[in-house]
Amino acid sequence: MVEFCDNTVIAQMATPDMRLPIQYALTYPSRLPSAARSLDLTSISGLTFELPDYESFPCLRLAYDAALERGTACSALNGANEAAVELFLQGKIGFCEIYESVCEAMDSINNITYPSYEDIIMTGEAAKQFVFERA
Repeated sequence: MVEFCDNTVIAQMATPDMRLPIQYALTYPSRLPSAARSLDLTSISGLTFELPDYESFPCLRLAYDAALERGTACSALNGANEAAVELFLQGKIGFCEIYESVCEAMDSINNITYPSYEDIIMTGEAAKQFVFERA
């Protein structure tokens, strides 16, 4: 959902299927037919919303903080997360070490407040390298 400056909210909803965002990323700005099931709003008994559980999902807090920090913080978070998840999938770190690795990278990589495109790419790569070197 996106909240606009006039306090209206627009939501994009679909059945849970990662093929949709991947397809959209590959075909943007076009919208093509998808293999995902159609969303049947009449079959949904209701939508419920809860406050985020940052204790159970600490990486979510990191993501919100990076978004608020702006600059290259999200690029550092993304690069560190990609590397940590790859290490986890390879059995080189434990699941809880994903958060620890991303935290360490975020603390170590300097945020560039007004980055260029190159700054964003380099920050993500630096965060990946940091995590891989720590493993």
